[in-house]
Amino acid sequence: MRAQKACICDCIVSILPAVEIGILQHPSEQKQSKGTARLAALSVKNAKLWVGELVTNAVLSVSHGQVVETPVMSKDSLAQWISQKTTLLLYPETDEVLDTNLSDSVIMQNSFQGVPVNKQLPAGKVCKVSEINRLNGDFQVLVLDGTWRKTHKMLMLNPVLQVLPRIAILPNKASSYHIRKQKNNQSLATIEAIAELIQMLEPEASNAERLHTAFDKMQQFLLSLRAKSHSHQQVRKEES
Repeated sequence: MRAQKACICDCIVSILPAVEIGILQHPSEQKQSKGTARLAALSVKNAKLWVGELVTNAVLSVSHGQVVETPVMSKDSLAQWISQKTTLLLYPETDEVLDTNLSDSVIMQNSFQGVPVNKQLPAGKVCKVSEINRLNGDFQVLVLDGTWRKTHKMLMLNPVLQVLPRIAILPNKASSYHIRKQKNNQSLATIEAIAELIQMLEPEASNAERLHTAFDKMQQFLLSLRAKSHSHQQVRKEES
């Protein structure tokens, strides 16, 4: 049995945080059986998931807990979603320092294209908690899904993402991502990162812990498929 054909339907939970979540998934992750973005998007009922390297041609795949049966690019585009309100990018500070003139130029271009530019927030830098609190919840968060190398490439390919104010999380514990190799101890699966994000923003009202439960259940399911596949291979080998 191939894990790629596995259905994660029984792993899906249901939570509805106050903050809206958008996910931009690298195309190579779309058929990755061990990926978690799809499970997160199906579980967070006000989340949307787009697939693509570029904001301009990303295709909507999941919306408000439902699979988009006929993915579309023009309707409910990621660019439109970003333009509806202040958008924070879940991404740490990077070593690259944007040229000030380039940054100002991109900010002006984004504003012209209808992307809200909140000049009270630092473009391309991680916001302080006090700065986020001043927004009074009037913001949404975009998450990039992929390996560190691929999400960095997505960031570099999209100037609109480079100047979005950022939000960062400090994990309370090491990742429980046992079925896929992580870059380091601070790396989290996308669903874990979203759970940590919601818990940070909504510490009292959040039930984001259910996302960790969904993630654990998904991993147990995939491991059971792997064990069954190995067992079948052993039987065929003994019979041959």
